[in-house]
Amino acid sequence: MFAASKILNFWDTDFSGTPGQVAVAILIISISIFYSITKPLPIPPDLPEPKRYPWIGYLWHPLKYWHIWPTETTRLAKLYKRTWGGPLPNFGGLPGAYFYIHDEENLRYILQNKFNNYVKGDMWKKVLGEILGVGIFAVDGERWHVHRKLMSNMFSRNLLRHSADVTRKKLSELVYVFNKRIDESDDAEEGFDIDLQDVFFRLTIDITTIITFGIDLCSIQRDQQHHFALAFDELSFLCQKRFLDPFFHVKKVLRLTRNERRIRVLKEVVDEFAYDVIARKRRLSSHGSPLGPDLLSRFVEHGRQTNEEISDSELRDVVMNVILAGRDTTACALSWLFFELTRKKDVVEKIIEEVELVCGVGENADYSYDTMGKLKYCHCVALETLRLHPPVTNDPRYAVNR
Repeated sequence: MFAASKILNFWDTDFSGTPGQVAVAILIISISIFYSITKPLPIPPDLPEPKRYPWIGYLWHPLKYWHIWPTETTRLAKLYKRTWGGPLPNFGGLPGAYFYIHDEENLRYILQNKFNNYVKGDMWKKVLGEILGVGIFAVDGERWHVHRKLMSNMFSRNLLRHSADVTRKKLSELVYVFNKRIDESDDAEEGFDIDLQDVFFRLTIDITTIITFGIDLCSIQRDQQHHFALAFDELSFLCQKRFLDPFFHVKKVLRLTRNERRIRVLKEVVDEFAYDVIARKRRLSSHGSPLGPDLLSRFVEHGRQTNEEISDSELRDVVMNVILAGRDTTACALSWLFFELTRKKDVVEKIIEEVELVCGVGENADYSYDTMGKLKYCHCVALETLRLHPPVTNDPRYAVNR
């Protein structure tokens, strides 16, 4: 009663001439409004979750383990043995609550049975907009279906064959670089260290830019990677950091932080490269010159033949989404594959045995698209690597309806 009467007396007070009390009242009202807008969403009481705190929910846990978040989410999935999650503040890049689902039946329900009800949402575009634009990984609904149909038409068997040829040539180049370094090594017995993950990221950026743009960045041969590759990597990294920054909207608009200012600079570098290539492709197409087998050329030629030209900005977004999807995932998968192979010599021996049996050896070896498709054991090794170390560890979705 005493506390209640004190509060009533406070609000009954005449605030005229008491600036301090007015300031306190405004502060209390502001905090109350802010909390009512940003308070975490209600979650089921029996849902297992890490330790939570008032208002921030379990936010401290992902902040603490973000550098190993895929490993930590796997550990918690094994610990709880069911869907888990918890409340979060409902503002910025935070959705009010997160539920981590790993059960196969639930995954099928979300990604297949009720696909249209679980979307990427506007947050995905706001956080990764500078790199993804309005490409297939940043949109939902009808626009997603349009992109999906367009991409499925472009990814023909001929493009896959072209991709296989590009990959084979770049691997031959990589082998040459390795052999050259071995020959130039001062101490052949002790050998030297190679950062395989760096090699794989260089390899895959070369392959994806040839397949998408028709341009070889020659990253394998360079000491310093191409400026587009460096800008693309840094832009992707900085954009993803926004997911844990609830104030990134304000920082982005006002350019308050170094990261946000840097994102704008990097986007200009990436866009300049992309739009320059697109302009060259359009000039060649308008003059009737033959275009290459790359993805961008296919889109430009398709637009010219059907009179349904795609805008430069949309072409840019399509290509960037393909690069992001094909480059990082493949490089990470290859890194994990070789990590596992270093611990399983018997698997390495079986791979070599199958390759020699199916493809042959020496100069007469056949590493064509059709022959490589017959490597069943190698295919199983790749699938097992993806099962143990999925390159895309989390796929955030937002429920449209309850």
